[in-house]
Amino acid sequence: MLEFKNIKMTFDHNSVLENISGEFTPGKFIAVTGKNGSGKTTLIRILAGLQKPTAGQVYFYNKNVFDISVKRLAELRSYIPSNSLCHWDLYIEDIIKLGLLKSKESKAEKHLKVHNILSDLGLVEFKGREINTLSSGEKAMVYLARALISNPDYIFGDEILSNLHQDNQHKIMRYLKALAAKGKAVILITHNMDMAKEYCDSIYNLDSGQSLNTLHCRYGQFGNTVIYRK
Repeated sequence: MLEFKNIKMTFDHNSVLENISGEFTPGKFIAVTGKNGSGKTTLIRILAGLQKPTAGQVYFYNKNVFDISVKRLAELRSYIPSNSLCHWDLYIEDIIKLGLLKSKESKAEKHLKVHNILSDLGLVEFKGREINTLSSGEKAMVYLARALISNPDYIFGDEILSNLHQDNQHKIMRYLKALAAKGKAVILITHNMDMAKEYCDSIYNLDSGQSLNTLHCRYGQFGNTVIYRK
């Protein structure tokens, strides 16, 4: 379980987050929304152990996230930023393999994992191509594959749908929802409320860094009908 208590963050004496508390459990697909500047990215970077808060605590499985080794933290969670970039003409297979950098698996095992995730995300046709020959949306899919190939318990995504065609947005959301159904926790920052309503278990609205207000989604039998309960 991921727990966070009284998270506060200030920059140059300006408060971005103020006493934010909550918990995210495995097996849930969570959307975090809110106005620009409300602190969404700062919050999930703190929860992922990438940025220390001014005050407050974050616990992964009852252990302070900042006391967990870099290697162990990389196994527990993946973070996908909104603006992933690659300045080298690397092949997409090599970029995805970076997600297995600390793995002790054999080359054959790593190759199989890369093949499987390329297949899962519909990227097989790009096998053997260099990253800078892809469109921005295609690149976003590759960076997602790199983040997910290590099979983390918690997956944090920051506006990863923004450069994708609607068909690919649905493909990614279905894939993430399937991961949550298998016991992963997915926390996704998004402004795309239609996608969040269709796929997510709960939507948290970050109200100008002051509170996380929750809207719970209830699904019909086939997931086609979403009813909000404040």
